[in-house]
Amino acid sequence: DFNYELLRVLSEILRNVSEHAKASHLSIQIADNGIGGAQSKAGHFGLVGIHERIAKIGGDIRIDSGIEGTKISINLPLER
Repeated sequence: DFNYELLRVLSEILRNVSEHAKASHLSIQIADNGIGGAQSKAGHFGLVGIHERIAKIGGDIRIDSGIEGTKISINLPLER
């Protein structure tokens, strides 16, 4: 399944950063070419949960959504 395999790949990348990179900061950016409107869909609470989870781990998130797609940028401090 595509989503499962993608999740496994991303998980492995994040594990490698966490365990081996000795980095103090991590930036993640995901962009698509979909129909946009990610912030305005009534009754969809997934983005609220994402914002809450990112804030809980000390990061910040920016979501830019328009007719040419959506871009999500996440910045996180890595604890050492």
